Amino acid sequence: MKTSAGFTLVELIVTMAVAVIVLMIAVPSYRTVTESYQISSEINGLMGDVSYARSEAIRQGLNVLVCSSSDGRTCSAASSWGNGWVVMVPTNGSCTVTAGQTAQNAQPLRVQAALTSSNTISFSPTGSNTSQGVCFSRLGTSSTGKFTLMTSSAVSSPTQYNKQCLFVAAVGLPHIIAYGKTDAVGTC
Repeated sequence: MKTSAGFTLVELIVTMAVAVIVLMIAVPSYRTVTESYQISSEINGLMGDVSYARSEAIRQGLNVLVCSSSDGRTCSAASSWGNGWVVMVPTNGSCTVTAGQTAQNAQPLRVQAALTSSNTISFSPTGSNTSQGVCFSRLGTSSTGKFTLMTSSAVSSPTQYNKQCLFVAAVGLPHIIAYGKTDAVGTC
């Protein structure tokens, strides 16, 4: 009797059906993992810049400002921070964010370019802070506020994987909270 080497049509169809089922399960999970890593990376970058601003204020004994900036040189005083932000010692030494505010000697301490993803960052001042930014005094204390970072999918269905918040307390310490979580600093 002669045997043939190869696959039958039924075997091929069953194999393809199993592969499609596995892909249908894996692709959404992969998207969630990718969004989670992207959000974590971006919120940690912002937290690093906020922490840096606080340490520079203490080190230099001057007010240091963190504000949104689309050109990397001046404050835009906007609530949307997706176009980037800047850490600077303001020219007038003021802790109030105003549009067009520039750095002493026209040199910002640190500049973050616009986000390369479609994610958004918004800032909401809290407490007595009425400006669209965070300012640290020479003692390390700051104006307060809440940064909200989220992906485009978080608009319709936010989860802890696609939305996170960064709070800056009056004592100057930044604190990250995942979506749906609450602690002494606030609720995301």
